[in-house]
Amino acid sequence: MSRSTATGGAAAARKGAGPKKEERTKKEKLDEYLKARDYTGALAMLEFHKKTDDAAEELDTLMWIGYCAFHLGQFQRAFDAYLEAINGQQGCPPEAHLYQAACLFYLQMYKPCEEAVQSFEDAEKRTLATAIAEATEDDALAARRAKDRAGQVGGSLLSKSRATAGMSDSDLRATISKEMTDAHKLSRGWATALKTRLLFHLSHRMDDQEKLMVSG
Repeated sequence: MSRSTATGGAAAARKGAGPKKEERTKKEKLDEYLKARDYTGALAMLEFHKKTDDAAEELDTLMWIGYCAFHLGQFQRAFDAYLEAINGQQGCPPEAHLYQAACLFYLQMYKPCEEAVQSFEDAEKRTLATAIAEATEDDALAARRAKDRAGQVGGSLLSKSRATAGMSDSDLRATISKEMTDAHKLSRGWATALKTRLLFHLSHRMDDQEKLMVSG
């Protein structure tokens, strides 16, 4: 689990919101702890802030608590933080399920680990489907056509300079859906790699357990 992905989805959910001075101070302190690999200090600070965070800040705090606890080998505490984020926080990123799965693997809870990976896959599909649905609404299609006509989208990943003027609405929806699906796969490569590693090791551990049960 890397720092760059620990709260990626949570940060994206709040993009555009101006951070408070206190929040910047908390982030600066957290960054100092992480650079020094002082996960104990970081976790203590985060636990303190969790008691005073407002709703907009709590998701980030929970995700970082999970990250720090995981790196300290406190897998149950990390799992609990991710569970709280999933159950109680709007905009919780799908990867929280994947981080949960990693915790469960180290807790040797292999069946729940497998279920958490499936929950991650389901959440990813829902997130992408929601984004595509919003991007292919009538108003969104009209805006896309207007931008393409004006040449404002240029060579962006979503447009690829495609001419949309002659497309039917159904063809344009299919084009947007494919573009967004391809872009999603590219941006989520790290999550797919982590999921693949987890499933690989999980399959071997579950096989070992079955062999032990048979031999016993």
